[in-house]
Amino acid sequence: MPNAPAIRVFERRLQELGCPAGQLQRRVRELADHHEDLKQAALQEGLSEAEAEARADQRLGEPAVLADRVARMLRQSSWLGRHRVLGFCLLPIPATFAGSLLGVAVAFGLVRVWVSADEWAVLADGGPGFGVLVGASRAACCLAIALITALFCWLAHRSAAGRKWALLACACCSLQSFFGYCRILPHSANVGYSSTPNWSCALIPLWVAAVVWIWHLLEQRRQQDAVLDMPTHTDDQGSGAR
Repeated sequence: MPNAPAIRVFERRLQELGCPAGQLQRRVRELADHHEDLKQAALQEGLSEAEAEARADQRLGEPAVLADRVARMLRQSSWLGRHRVLGFCLLPIPATFAGSLLGVAVAFGLVRVWVSADEWAVLADGGPGFGVLVGASRAACCLAIALITALFCWLAHRSAAGRKWALLACACCSLQSFFGYCRILPHSANVGYSSTPNWSCALIPLWVAAVVWIWHLLEQRRQQDAVLDMPTHTDDQGSGAR
């Protein structure tokens, strides 16, 4: 197992930087194998176990610096990673607005397909069932806000931007939802901005942020357990020899 302190520092730093789980495990395994190779080379030179460990740590380099380099490389490999302010502070606002519009349009479309032309005419006039249409439209708008927020959180994780940028995206979606509104009236549906606070919609991205934070803590623990269970080059050689 990769018990070397340098590997632990490397792993923790990658976790802090928001490295995706798959990349983290692969990078830790690669560094652990390289560290083991350096240690075995030092042992073959006649050094003791402790001296070989110290030699391997020295030749490996500063683990935190290596982790920063890996995270920077992952970020540079994606557009969002290279433009985090634009991608996670500005884009969430129009994306949330467009998602709200789309949600209301989908709700109207589904209801229009479900009912007959005469029933739709009654609904459009504010007749029986109009409250259901209003509720469905608002629910679709709230669902769209939650999905857009979750999408940007996933993109932040995917691009190794880290949880800070995911939470910033949640805050921007919440700001958009705070001033945004969805108003359904007979023969009209309006989605826009108002000076009246919309607390119910503004809280949705904050709930998503709380879920993302909890998920990050659970994922961090899972990654630590996975790294502890990973076999190393030495273990593989030992099992093969037996």
